[in-house]
Amino acid sequence: TAPILGATTALVGIAKKTADAGDEIQKMSQRTGLSATALSELKHAAELSGTSLGDMETIVRRMQKSILDLERGLSTQTEAFEMLGLSIEDLQDLSPEEQFNKISAALADVEDESRKAALAQQIFGRSGTNLLPMLSQGSEGLEKMRQEAHELGIVFDEEAANNSAEFNDALTRLKGAFTGVFQELGKKLIPVFTNDLIPALKENLIPLAQSLADKISGLVEWFSNLSPRVQKIIIAVTGLAAALGPVLVVLGSITSAIGTLLPLLGSLATA
Repeated sequence: TAPILGATTALVGIAKKTADAGDEIQKMSQRTGLSATALSELKHAAELSGTSLGDMETIVRRMQKSILDLERGLSTQTEAFEMLGLSIEDLQDLSPEEQFNKISAALADVEDESRKAALAQQIFGRSGTNLLPMLSQGSEGLEKMRQEAHELGIVFDEEAANNSAEFNDALTRLKGAFTGVFQELGKKLIPVFTNDLIPALKENLIPLAQSLADKISGLVEWFSNLSPRVQKIIIAVTGLAAALGPVLVVLGSITSAIGTLLPLLGSLATA
């Protein structure tokens, strides 16, 4: 029934929206090395601070390059990490998630705002300044926002993120299956159109169109050869016929109705 159909549609919509969010988290987890849980937390913190999950991915990638430069001994990165009290020994054996947590916590506790902005750009790239609103309340403020994501129920663990990705993949395969069916039908129809229908249309319609064009062209030529006075008369008569057409239809209907009523009136008079 309509209510059941409406409820089903709403439930499918909820499932699809949830799957899209989880799928985004799962794919980004594979690209960055951060867990689905950490990305869910950081997404909430980023959105509260006016940035986005996409910015977070850019920031994490730039951080990983900066750590590699630190490992290679580049002076600019060595100095930047030293200002945060960190060395390559503090970071090299950690996962990407642990590295981000350690660096962002150290950056959040930098009191000088100018130095904090400069270090954010040096380590996290040009998007690093997007982190500053998220870190404005220090490492404790960042941890509070991450915990709030759990309280709101918007955190995907690994299983939920993987299930979301599998759901979307299944829908993609289903769509592909339907596309394949229609493509097979199209493959069978193309030769029919190419070999039979299109030649038949060309053989019959084109001569008909050409004949009609010739007749219209002859009529235009005939009309243009008439005197201006005759042309005006024809235009006036044509316009009058067009205007009288609906009126004549109505009059015809009235006449038909009167014709139907006359025998009845005769019978009444006789009675």
